[in-house]
Amino acid sequence: MRRANFTILAATAAVFSACVPASTGPRAPRAEVPVAVGLTVGLDEKGVETRADGTTRIAGRGPEAFRIVATTKIERHPYPGESLTAILTSGERVVRQTPFVIDALHGRARLEVPGPGTYRLEIWSKGSRGPKDSTEQFVAGNTFVAASLPRLDGKRALELHQAAGPQLVIAKAGAGGHVRWMHWDSVESDTGFVAEWWHEGKAMTTAGGKRSEFQREALLQVQISDQIEALANQNVWRWTTEQFELPDQLTASPGHWELRVYREDRPGVTFSFEVTEDGLVQGAQRRTMREGSLELEVSAAPASRDAARQLAKLPRQRFEASKKYLLPVTVAEVRALTRSEVLRGLRTRLNKLQRQTFKDAADSYQFGEADESPQTVEARKLVPVMQKMILALGEPWTPSERP
Repeated sequence: MRRANFTILAATAAVFSACVPASTGPRAPRAEVPVAVGLTVGLDEKGVETRADGTTRIAGRGPEAFRIVATTKIERHPYPGESLTAILTSGERVVRQTPFVIDALHGRARLEVPGPGTYRLEIWSKGSRGPKDSTEQFVAGNTFVAASLPRLDGKRALELHQAAGPQLVIAKAGAGGHVRWMHWDSVESDTGFVAEWWHEGKAMTTAGGKRSEFQREALLQVQISDQIEALANQNVWRWTTEQFELPDQLTASPGHWELRVYREDRPGVTFSFEVTEDGLVQGAQRRTMREGSLELEVSAAPASRDAARQLAKLPRQRFEASKKYLLPVTVAEVRALTRSEVLRGLRTRLNKLQRQTFKDAADSYQFGEADESPQTVEARKLVPVMQKMILALGEPWTPSERP
């Protein structure tokens, strides 16, 4: 079964022509109607939680295999002799393939995925022009990311994010649009990025840039949590969506366009597409549209000194705990919290003691040297114990803990 490159597959359904071979006389043309449109991917197991943003997750799941269900809307039933196949790939490797089953309204396939990672699921049609037709046609595709993430309650959560490939969206012809890029934010650093628009190998304009505030937000929430339940609600990784508005001169400037995104401590990436002379947009697999959405080609971004200088200028907003805290939260402690129930209990107890102290001494917002209240004495005893545990357990994430 031939398939297109994993990194350049269109997310929109293919529309193709088909002809019925007549037994005698000329062939009667068939209408250009796709077998199906759209493709959704979700977890297919018990205990699945679906969030408002479409994320599906299962609490308590580690990095083992899991099942997915893929569904598409049927536009017509397959012609006699036509077959549909669901193909799951990871990079250039075919992981699974299975027949795609069609009922009155939907097409559906269930597949087992060997573990977390980035995957591409595609639907291919064979024999659309008759029983003797051996050609294969791309119907629909969906890139998805699955990750088993550690949580601050000591458990894990398997998250699946579909439609994860970079997409160009045009709501209405000539009315602008945007490129959507999705990636992981980590509590480990306040990583920044800058983006640039390029046309035919020339820099056009800055597309935007910022530094993540996730680290600061997460550490602050850990610092003030005085209940295990509140602590458990904090994430150490977050799936983030960035949006870049299309430049005004896009449709008036046909040719090769690129959005180059440069990130700190990670390779830069390029999302590219073509604009035709009549204003149509061609994305991955050369699918063409005037309005709608399509997936973009992905490649490595060339080095850029200007981007490096822009990254260095991004303002940093590091988490700095007030001096009122006996033991400010660090990234190492957050990693240790995911690994130790005892440490989680000590952190929430310390936070509670600090809150009680502030409440009892309205004129003082720190543990004074002369303060010998029971809360202060207990808090001071907790600190060295916690420091030893953080040193022992706060090592960097293992490969299995990373998205």
